This record gives sequence, structure tokens and C-alpha cells, in this order.
Amino acid sequence: MRLVFDYETNGLLDRPDLRILCGAAVDLDTGEEYEANGEADLDAFAHLLARADLLVGHNICGFDIPLVQRFYPWFKVPHIYDTRLALRMRYVGDVRERFYAWRNSAGRSEEKREARFPARLMAPGKQFGLEAWGYVIGEHKGSFLADTGVQEEYTDELGEYCLRDVRVNARLYEWLQRPDRTLRGNRQEDPTHERPPTPEAAVLCESAFALHMRNQEARGVRFDRGSAELLYAKLAARREELGQELRTEHFPAWWAPTNPKGDVDPELPVRRGDASYTVPKRTYRVPHPHPLAGREKGCAFTPIELVEFNPNSGHHIAGRLRKLFGWEPKEHTPTGLPKVDETVLADLPYPPAEALREYMMLTKRLGQLAEGEQAWLKQATADGLIHGRVETVGTRTTRCAHRRPNLAQVPAVGAPFGAECRRLFRPVVPSHVLVGIDAKGLELRMLAHRLGYYDGGAYAERLLDGDPHSDWQEVTGIILRNNQKRLTYGFLYGAGDLKLGHILLDDMRQAADQGKYKGKLPKAAEGVLRSMGRRVRASLQQRVPGLGQFVAACS
Repeated sequence: MRLVFDYETNGLLDRPDLRILCGAAVDLDTGEEYEANGEADLDAFAHLLARADLLVGHNICGFDIPLVQRFYPWFKVPHIYDTRLALRMRYVGDVRERFYAWRNSAGRSEEKREARFPARLMAPGKQFGLEAWGYVIGEHKGSFLADTGVQEEYTDELGEYCLRDVRVNARLYEWLQRPDRTLRGNRQEDPTHERPPTPEAAVLCESAFALHMRNQEARGVRFDRGSAELLYAKLAARREELGQELRTEHFPAWWAPTNPKGDVDPELPVRRGDASYTVPKRTYRVPHPHPLAGREKGCAFTPIELVEFNPNSGHHIAGRLRKLFGWEPKEHTPTGLPKVDETVLADLPYPPAEALREYMMLTKRLGQLAEGEQAWLKQATADGLIHGRVETVGTRTTRCAHRRPNLAQVPAVGAPFGAECRRLFRPVVPSHVLVGIDAKGLELRMLAHRLGYYDGGAYAERLLDGDPHSDWQEVTGIILRNNQKRLTYGFLYGAGDLKLGHILLDDMRQAADQGKYKGKLPKAAEGVLRSMGRRVRASLQQRVPGLGQFVAACS
């Protein structure tokens, strides 16, 4: 028996007095509908779900299944198919473009486009909701709860709304079993190229994994608040010490024209376009002796102020490095300002560079630990637990997304203060052991699957019986194995030529420090790094069997 089901409650799972108000289900094989409200009906409904071979629902891994397990501890979960996860697996990479295509298919009239697909449903939090996809498949779920809010008691209208949700979801499940068309670059469907549906086995596997992640979130991980506060005090003291050193020894206060734009250095060149530089124009273009005339350097009267160096300001860092050391930035942010981060500072020979790098590292650690919006100390509950959220299929590449807080970015043991950070996390049960796992070579296995059509399974054979990283090292010329892994995964996830060039340069530097590279290090100029990345990309596509053909087929 395959059932599509849904529950309506008086709130979310974190509500202490949570109650189930009603439930509904549809048998996918017979079309029979089931409704339940009241204690006796709901008990029988739970037993009905337990007898199913497959349970289908929208966000059931995040809500409905944990709800059933909470009220009916005896409930044994059968195979589950979460239509929200199925949608994310299929469309997470181009959902917004598809919504544009569906809207535009209604014609040029904005009124008709809104009727076809409301623009409000394109918001990130609504893109994979049942309401949005009800519009796509032509089966609207209605807006009862959106209009009335959370219900405290069962009503016939709520029961009808619950059943309508199930009917829409049953249609959505059937729709997901059909192929669809890929999108062209102009956001129009390509009638010549169909994309097959996601295999049901894959959705069942992803749904089971998502349920495990939901249970992990609910259980949480113990956080050593006392040790965290001591570490915070230690890092904050060191950062304050470094800040004082930077302000007194390296970048003492200076007089500068009063800046009406606040923290922006009026003398700092800003990149415009690709290569040209401009300096800010006159602040006011009015004739003298207007009281606002002549507010820039060189005028008869220039208001000035004493500026104290702010190590958290990229404008101050870039401006002082230019003024005192003649630094010319090679990389820029998308807005055209000089890029100043730990990677850039690592290439600079100036005395303050190392102190600035350490200051940035400490600021990053303190942001994770205590000062950031999602800092560990802020997210830890009164009972000493952190319930980090995991959104399976949460990124465009279908990887997990982590938030509140992001426990996937706890610094590695080998990173500065990484061991101290990792020691803060403990098992919930003291007698248990906290174990970390890392699935082996998932991306490489996916690549082997895709390359099989072109190389006859050669890469898959090396993946299982050999060492594909060593094979690629011979192609790329990378010296250190860990850096080859960085380059491999960067290449697979779409790193540009500049990023690949940075990885190559990092490898040469690290190898030189270890005495494994005796050659001359290339300049860290953007053009040089892009050229290096371009060459290694071409080498991979030419020398790895089938890779060039596969890349060409994807473009």
C-alpha cells in the first residue's frame, strides 16, 4: 500500500503543548481517501500509516514523521518519499529560472503572469513549497492557513484544507515520475531535450538520510560552555593586543580630509571596469566662498580629522598599505575595491602583513565562537546543547547546507586554535564517544559514472583499485597530495582559472617550505595565476581519458 499523507497541528514541533488536530491520506493505487480527527480516529490513522509499504508527503522528513514518532513511539517508519526533497534533487540548480519560464509562458501581461505563477512564490523560502508547485502542476492547494493563521482546534475547514493538501501532493508525486525538458540559456524550455525523472530509489535514500539528519538536529551535540568562555577570553585578549600593536607600531594615527562618506578613504583608487583606475572627484562643485566649497585635498580650506587605524576596515588596510609601502592591489572585489584577505596578505612582504593575517584569523574564530550572529555560544541552549540545522540537498550542487550554527565549518585540528575549538564539542551522553565520518570519494564516484560512457570504465577501475589522485598529480604537476585533492574538487565544483592558479601557487610555496620544490616561485599577479590555471585545466581535459569529451558535452 502506497499512501500520500499529511497532518495539521496547532503549531510546530518545538511547541510544548503541541496537539494533532487532523490527518488525511490518499491511496496512490486505489484512489481511496482517508480522514481522521479526534483521538480514536487519529490512533487508527497512525496504524494505517504503519501498514503502508511507502509513505509519501511534503516535508515529512522535517515534520510529519517526527510528529508521528513523538505521539506514537511504537511507530516503525517504512520507506518514505519526501516530495520536497525530490523537487530539490531535481531543480535546486535552476528552480528560479524555471519559475521565470513558467511565468513568462502566460504572455506579456503581468496580470496573466501572476495568475500563472505569483511572483511572491519565487522567494527562497517558498520555492520548494507545496503551494508553489501546485501552481506548476495546475492544482492549487488554497490559502486557508495563510488567511487564518495557526488553528487551535479542529474545524471542518481545516479538515478540508488538509485533504486538499494531500490531493495536490498525490498529483505532484505522479508528476515527478515523468520526464521534463531542460532549459535553454534564454529561460525557455528546450523541446528537443528531455531530462529523465529522478530514480525513486535515489529519493528514498535521500529521504532516509534527511530523517537521520532531523533526528541528529533534535538530539543535538553537547557544548562545553565553560571552556568556550575561557577560549573566548584568550582569543579576545590576543586580538586586542594585536590591534594595539597595529595601531601604534605599524599604522599610527594620521590626519586626513574630513570624509563625508564615513569609513571610505577618499584617496583610495577604485577600479572601474576591468583595468582603469579613477580617484574620487570633488565633493562639491559650487563657487567659492560658498561654505560647502573646497572639501577635497588641495583647496584653500580643507577640513581634516585625526584618523585612528581600524584593523577591521578593508579600506583602512588597503589605504595604509598603499600610502606607507606603495602596495598596488592585484585583485578586487566585485564592487571594484581592493581585495584584502588572509590569502592576499600572505603574498605581501611588508612587516604588518603577518600581524594583519593573525588579526583576521582571530576575528574569524571569535565570530564563530561568540561574536557572530550564529556563534556557538549564542546558539547553545540552557541545557548545554547545540541543535545545528542541516538542510539536505541544500546547495546548487545538492550538498548539505548547515546553519544555526554551521557545525560543518569548525576549524580543522591542524588550523590555528582548531584543536581547542573541536574540544568544545562533546557527546550528549557522557559515556558515549563522538565519532566523525566522511564518505569516501563521492564526487569521484559520480565522475566515474559520467566518464564511463567516454572511457569505457577506465576511471572507475582506477578509483576502485588504484589511486586517481596520484594519476591526476602526474597530469597537473602538483607536488603535495593534499593540494591535488584541493585542485581536483575545485575543478569538479567549477573553480575558475584564477582559483586553480592560486592552488598551484600554494602548492609550490608549501613544497618549497618542506624542501620539495627548488624552482623559482611565480609572481602572484592575477594574470600569471589565470594563465597557470588555464594551462592546468587544458592539461586535465586533454590527458585524462574522456574528460575533455565529457566537459564539452556539458557545455
